[in-house]
Amino acid sequence: MSVLVSDCIFFVSALYFYIRSLKMSNKYKWVFFALSSHPGLTLIDYGHFQYNCVSLGLTLWAIIFVSQGKNMLAAIAFSAALNFKQMELYHAIPIFFYLLASCQPKGSSLPSQLKNLVQIGAATVATFAIIWYPFLQIHDGVFQQVIVRIFPFQRGIFEDYVANFWCTLNVVIKIKRLLNPTSIASYSLILTALFSFPCGIHLYFKNTFRNLHLCLINVSLAFFLFSYHVHEKSILLVTLPVSIASPYFPLTAFWFLSISHFSMLPLYAKDDLVIPAMAVLALYCLLAHSSLKLETPRSITLKCLVGVSVTGSAVLALLFLTCPNPAAYPFFWTLLISFWSFAHFSVFFAYFLWLQFGEVEDLSDGCGAKISVIVVSEQFEGKPLLQRHRLVNSILEEELKSIHAFSQKTLTPEQWEKLKSQPSGSS
Repeated sequence: MSVLVSDCIFFVSALYFYIRSLKMSNKYKWVFFALSSHPGLTLIDYGHFQYNCVSLGLTLWAIIFVSQGKNMLAAIAFSAALNFKQMELYHAIPIFFYLLASCQPKGSSLPSQLKNLVQIGAATVATFAIIWYPFLQIHDGVFQQVIVRIFPFQRGIFEDYVANFWCTLNVVIKIKRLLNPTSIASYSLILTALFSFPCGIHLYFKNTFRNLHLCLINVSLAFFLFSYHVHEKSILLVTLPVSIASPYFPLTAFWFLSISHFSMLPLYAKDDLVIPAMAVLALYCLLAHSSLKLETPRSITLKCLVGVSVTGSAVLALLFLTCPNPAAYPFFWTLLISFWSFAHFSVFFAYFLWLQFGEVEDLSDGCGAKISVIVVSEQFEGKPLLQRHRLVNSILEEELKSIHAFSQKTLTPEQWEKLKSQPSGSS
């Protein structure tokens, strides 16, 4: 009951207000609401009493406040989320860089920028101070114990068989034997920072709301793939930004969310939640297909990728549930599921990075008022040029208000591949 109440107060309420702000027809809003309530979040939270819904809900409230320009409230909400669950570090870099950029609106004076920065900083520090004050008043090493529990380095680089880089590498190179925990933590920090901070810096200079979505996805994926002490259910921290960004790329988002659900199959089996997991996934697929109109991709390459992904996942799930592990390898099927999911997450990571750092040419001599962009999307399949342009314009409606001249070339993935294969200078 406590998880249900927490879910309604923090996550469901935030999701409701977020979807109300979307420019979607009402018949799709409730479906999007259901799709954004990732089945993994429900099964894990209600089965493990993890209360992830509280921290994710507070983070979503921060995103809502950011979209409304209420940056102080956003800072307070996210500070509360970060203090409730340290795993919100997955989302901290994008929120930090977006709020930092919002302190410096175009045309504002330096005193005004400093005032904005001080206000957000004061709100953040005050929130941390209020939350930590009780622990600072208690002696006998309580504060140190809290810090140790927040950052459990003694528990190792990963837990169980998680679909990330370190677990996959450990099968080939036994890093736990070759390196001490301090060295592994250092390498983990370097890789995580290497993939995270460029996304945050890019967001700082191009601080659009859509770019915030992509940065949240990329940084949280970087943390999941490369950071220290990752659990299977940590993928839920990536599913939040992917879910709320799904109107931009519905098929890709639904594909990612389905694979993230599949990656936790061993955890569901451990908790006797396989049948509920299959049931909610079936409902998920029906909602996505019938209501978000996820068209079957017409690109042969994409069709093959989706087909291989779905078939491979189904076969692995069937083998995991019906076939015993070989005697010499007691976690064989679990490991294969981890490998398969890691391969998917790596490809999705590359794709989302490409979306954030996509091919945009600035023709404005630095003023940012003239933009030429190449947009490649599976959503363009079967659509005439005018419909493609209208789709792009609807997504970039807010950004286009500050752009004097905007030209676009809209291509399907198949057309993009053909264009790249042409000799330089040909049209």
